[in-house]
Amino acid sequence: MKIGLTGATGFIGRYLLPRLIDGNELVITTSNDKISKWDNVKYVKVDYSAEQYVQAFAGCEAVIHLGARIQHDLKIKRQTFEMYKGNITSSDNVLYACKECGITNVVLASSIAVYHKDSGVIYDEESETIPLTYYGYSKVCCEKLAEMYNNNFNMHIKSLRLGYVYGYNDNPEVQNSLLMYFLELAKKGEPLPVFGDGSSANVYIYIKDAVDAIICAMNRPDVSGAFNIANPKCTTALEFAEAFCRVFPGLEIKMIPEKRVTGAEWELSGEKAREILGFSTKYSVMDAIHDMSE
Repeated sequence: MKIGLTGATGFIGRYLLPRLIDGNELVITTSNDKISKWDNVKYVKVDYSAEQYVQAFAGCEAVIHLGARIQHDLKIKRQTFEMYKGNITSSDNVLYACKECGITNVVLASSIAVYHKDSGVIYDEESETIPLTYYGYSKVCCEKLAEMYNNNFNMHIKSLRLGYVYGYNDNPEVQNSLLMYFLELAKKGEPLPVFGDGSSANVYIYIKDAVDAIICAMNRPDVSGAFNIANPKCTTALEFAEAFCRVFPGLEIKMIPEKRVTGAEWELSGEKAREILGFSTKYSVMDAIHDMSE
C-alpha cells in the first residue's frame, strides 16, 4: 500500500514509521530536506499548502495525519489561539488534498483534550466536546472538518482521540516529561518526587498501543468517525511512582507538599474502538515501564 504520512519526525511518527515500512511504500511530507534511509520511503518537502499536499499524496491509497503543534511542548504560560490555529489550517489542507487525490481512507490524530474532564464522568464518543484549552479547541475544529469531508465527499476519516501518549523518548525537544523524568531518576536510584498528595491524574496510552491503534484504523478503510484511544481509567502521579518502585526495587518516593495539586478522576470508554476498529490496549502501566526500562 502507498501511504502518505505527516508528522513522521514527531514522537508518535518515529515509532509508527518502522511499523509501516514492511510491505508499504511511504510518502512523508516535511518542511525540511530529508534523505531516506529506506528504499521505500520518499520524503517530500512541503510548505503545508493544499496544492503541495495534492502533489505529495498523488497515488496514495491512505493518509495518516499526525502533524500538529502540541500543547505540552510549549513553555509559555500565556496560551493563545494564534498558537494553534495552524492545526486547523493544515488539517483542512491535508483533507482537501486527500479529496482531490481520491483518497478516502484517512487517519487523523485527535486528542482527549476535546473533553472537559469532569470528575466522575465516563466519556464516550457521544459525550459533548467542551475543551479546556486552545489546543483542545483546535482538535475539535479538526474533527468537525473531518465530519464535513465524510458527509460531503463520501470519505472515511477516522479521528483518533488519543490519551496522553507516553513512552521512551530520546529526543530532548519533545520529552514527555513526567515518565521520562521518573525513568532517568529510577535508573540512577534517586527518589521520585511526587507533588501534593500525588492525585494529579490523566488518561494515558503507551506509545506502542497508540501505534497499534493507528494501524488498526488504517486497516479499516470503510470506517469513519471519532474513536477514544487510551487506557480507560486515569493514572495518578503517585500510581506511576509506585509502579516504578515495583519495577526498580529499592526506589523511594519523596512526597513534596504543594497546595495547588489536585486530581480529577474520570474515565474514557474504549468500547467503540474495540467493536469497530478491533483495538484495545495491551500495555498496563507496569508493562509499559518494564518495556521503557529495557
